[in-house]
Amino acid sequence: MSRARIAAFWMLSCTWGIIMTMIGAIGAAVFLIMGHRPARVGYSYMFVIGQGWGAVSIGPFLWMSEGMAKQTEMRLHEAGHSIQNCLWGVLFPFIVIIPSLISAAVSSYAEHHSRWFERQATELGYKYCDF
Repeated sequence: MSRARIAAFWMLSCTWGIIMTMIGAIGAAVFLIMGHRPARVGYSYMFVIGQGWGAVSIGPFLWMSEGMAKQTEMRLHEAGHSIQNCLWGVLFPFIVIIPSLISAAVSSYAEHHSRWFERQATELGYKYCDF
């Protein structure tokens, strides 16, 4: 992972993707105060919170249940959503987050992960996030 890519990721997260980055930063601050320590996943920071509920990416911050955090594919997928925040910026909540939440609520796991925004997140995670 090059320093230039890390710098570009954070610059885009804090400008074009500022909406989700600010929400994620508030959540991250709460988790830090509660004693949770993040781990680095790609360019993002992952907080492992509880069990059995799943995972969510809020800008460059990943919140994952214990079981999900153990799965490399899920960590990469969620990190890919962080990259999507850089690509889609202020449109990210409308183009990716809201459709993803609706899809997750009404679709099977396989059907949900076949949607273009979920496939794109996985592809971006594998392409840009080294393990």
